[in-house]
Amino acid sequence: MHKKDNGSCSVCFEVTSLHDFMNCAKHGACKSCLHHASLSGITSCAMCPKPEANYHVQCPSCLNKFFSDSINCKCNCGHAFTPKLSRIFKRGPHTYTNFLDEKDKLWLKNQFNQYGGCVWCPTCGIGLQRSEACNELYHCGIEKVCACCGQFNFRHEQGMVQHRKESGCASYISEDRDIKGNEHFVTREKLRQNI
Repeated sequence: MHKKDNGSCSVCFEVTSLHDFMNCAKHGACKSCLHHASLSGITSCAMCPKPEANYHVQCPSCLNKFFSDSINCKCNCGHAFTPKLSRIFKRGPHTYTNFLDEKDKLWLKNQFNQYGGCVWCPTCGIGLQRSEACNELYHCGIEKVCACCGQFNFRHEQGMVQHRKESGCASYISEDRDIKGNEHFVTREKLRQNI
């Protein structure tokens, strides 16, 4: 593992001593994030190259459902749109969506009932719990999930930064003003609001 000069960690953005992230010379990470990635089963750089993504979307104009390989979608009815993608559900490891059918809603409800106050991996569906102070969880080698509310990032984003801007979720548990000694209850309430 090659040690780099001080800089900003590509995962937690803290300024610290860096090492190559999973043998990637482009991205450096601190020891804590490397350890966390190793425990999460990450075997290659999760930041490059960006994995391909597909989009199963519903046209807001005619309600037609179709697949697209671009985030800039155009329906057969002629309507062009950029969908507001779901941050709590996706169809398989590479497919994002902007609508939920009854089967999807049932799956989310079952996950909520099964795992209670913990979040789940959007690819494999297993429950995840935070093992350190960071609110950014990694699973299946490609997923980044917010331990605070269960929402995940999209492939076209760098980590959970955009999600945190939209939601106000803190990077670290100690910075979360909503949690006053009962993390399990607060996470459960946030999950309930997202479903």
